[in-house]
Amino acid sequence: MVDYSKWDKLELDSDDSDDGGGGNASSYPANGAAPRVTRLQGPSSVTIENAGHEPVLSIHGATTSNQTTAANQAAPSRAAASTTRATQALTKNGAREVTFAWAQDERHVHIHLFLPAGARAKDVAVSLSPNGELRVRYCSKSLCCRKLAGDVWGAAPRQPAPLASSKKNEDQDLDMDWELQDLPPSMRPENDEFARCVSISLTKFTGSNLLRTIWWSRAFEGGDEKDVDLNEIAQSTGSGGGQAFAKAWREAQDAFRAKVKADRDNE
Repeated sequence: MVDYSKWDKLELDSDDSDDGGGGNASSYPANGAAPRVTRLQGPSSVTIENAGHEPVLSIHGATTSNQTTAANQAAPSRAAASTTRATQALTKNGAREVTFAWAQDERHVHIHLFLPAGARAKDVAVSLSPNGELRVRYCSKSLCCRKLAGDVWGAAPRQPAPLASSKKNEDQDLDMDWELQDLPPSMRPENDEFARCVSISLTKFTGSNLLRTIWWSRAFEGGDEKDVDLNEIAQSTGSGGGQAFAKAWREAQDAFRAKVKADRDNE
C-alpha cells in the first residue's frame, strides 16, 4: 500500500522574478494567482532537484514568459502598421515613382523628393517659379526642375494679382511649405540610396470657386510617370457626387428641351 502522507507536508511557493531562464518556477503559486507560464523558444533543458524539503525547477536555454512572448509578437506588428501608415501618407491619392513620391487631398498636393541618408535642411533649397516650375537643389546640385501638372497658389497664371502693398503679404508664406523627414523602411531602395526626403506642400488653385475640388492625375507635366485613376479617387473620397449630379442635371435639361421641341413640331 502506498503512503501518500508525505505529500501533505509539501510547501509550494512562487518565484516573482521575471527572468525566463535559470530561475526557480513553481507551477502553483501559494497566493492562488494564475501560474507563470514559461515557454521554451529553442533547445532547452529542465532539471528538477530536491534541495532539502522543496523541489527546485531549473530551466536552461532560450526561454521567455508568456507576457514577454506576447509583447515581442506585438512589437513587430505595431512597427509594421506604423510603416504602412507612413507609406500611405506619402502616396495617398498619388503614386510612388523612382526618385519621388506624391500625394494629394481636396485642397493640397504633397511632393516628396528622395534624399540620401544624413541630408540636412541647410543643404536644401526650394523655390517655385511664376509659371509653376518647382526647383529643388541639394548641395548645389539640381534635384528637380519640372513644371507642376496643375495650378497652385503662388504660381497659377490665372489667379488674381496680389494687392499692392509696401508690406510683404504674410499669406505668401503659406502657399508653399517644405520640411525634411525620414523615409519609411518600405520605401527605401535595397541599396540604401535614399533614406530621407524633402516634403513640399502646395495649395491647389481652384479659381474663384473655392469649394471646387480638383484632382491631379500626375504631379509633373511630361515624364514617364503613369497617371493615377481619377475615377477611383473620386469614388474612394466621395468627391464625385457633385460631378455626377451636374451631369445628371444637364442630361435632364437636354431631355426636357428635346421633348418641348418635339411637342412644338407636332402642333
